[in-house]
Amino acid sequence: MGMLMVLPYTVLLLIVNEWPSFLVIGWVANGVCCAAMSWIWVSRERRNAVVKR
Repeated sequence: MGMLMVLPYTVLLLIVNEWPSFLVIGWVANGVCCAAMSWIWVSRERRNAVVKR
């Protein structure tokens, strides 16, 4: 019975301890996506500028 009471707290502790890494992974993924989108947009704009000349 004691183990069943401890289990939720253990899971909660694991989640709390792992939360920053999840946050960092999400932040890095978001940054990579933003960088890729802006890079694609810039390269497209540059190509359009070259075509217009």
